Amino acid sequence: EKHEILVKPAPDTSGPSFAIQYDVLVVAVGLRPSSLGVPGVDQHCLFLKGVEDARAIRKRVTECFECAELPTTSEDERTRLLTFVVVGGGPTGCEFCGELSDFVKNDLRCFYPKLAPLARIVLLHRGEAILPSFDEELRQVATELLTSQGIDVMTRAGVSEINGEAVKVLRKTDAGTSEVDI
Repeated sequence: EKHEILVKPAPDTSGPSFAIQYDVLVVAVGLRPSSLGVPGVDQHCLFLKGVEDARAIRKRVTECFECAELPTTSEDERTRLLTFVVVGGGPTGCEFCGELSDFVKNDLRCFYPKLAPLARIVLLHRGEAILPSFDEELRQVATELLTSQGIDVMTRAGVSEINGEAVKVLRKTDAGTSEVDI
């Protein structure tokens, strides 16, 4: 028996519909981004689910550099504007941190040579290690690679609140739990 599915590109202006033949069709629906009940996420964060989200993030990062360059921007505000926090040490979060680092070092550095070295990228992950579904060796290599790119990898760290000024992080250590503002 012949199976075929009709694919309609979105948006409609991106091309004509086309058919794909298949033997077995598996439909895997994507997850919607979730704030996990953390106060301030919906008001102050950008999610990364699709191409439009990536464009919005790129635009916001560039806007942060533009604002940080203004002569009226204080040092504290400049530090805040140039600190980028990525929550989630899975494959997407790790890949995004590397891409963001490359964007800052290779692209934005051309336009903001004095600011690019001041940029800080922080990867927060609630678990013991990033990339928990991968083997230990790969987790270690990924951590070392991100760290060598200047990315601050914080494990055992969860977000408790986000406001317009900082990301409040609960970090577990062997001595207990402490709260830090990033």
